[in-house]
Amino acid sequence: TNRMSISWKTISQFSFSGPPKIVLGRSAEMDAKYKAHAAYLRQEGLSSLEYLSKKLFSGANSGTPCTVDLNSFPYDVEKGVKHYLVWVNPKYQGERRFRIEDYGYVRNWVLENFCEGQEEMLDLRCVYFQNIERLRSIKAIPHLHVFIRPT
Repeated sequence: TNRMSISWKTISQFSFSGPPKIVLGRSAEMDAKYKAHAAYLRQEGLSSLEYLSKKLFSGANSGTPCTVDLNSFPYDVEKGVKHYLVWVNPKYQGERRFRIEDYGYVRNWVLENFCEGQEEMLDLRCVYFQNIERLRSIKAIPHLHVFIRPT
């Protein structure tokens, strides 16, 4: 396609408190894979909630507040940038739940889990946000997008 990948400069304009207001697209190839996967789930009679709950939060992970996954259907970002998803366990409540709405909590969690506790890395090589509601393709399970730029 003639579509340009999304540059780090563009991604780095977004943040937890300033998520994108536009759709960040996938490459044509990745979009086709995403649509094929969605069609497969429909054919199997599975909702995204059922599928993802089983994939992410069953067995050994059933008691975890969240899981981190390299995005299977990443946005079309410039080469080298990694696109992760932090999925919040919808059944996990109480004191240890992942507080996706809490800026300080999320910032500290990303700092520890993606940036080895290094503030500089968080500032220069890491962008994270939750899509605004109307842009969420998976609404059933809250999740953060985390982008890490190589050094």
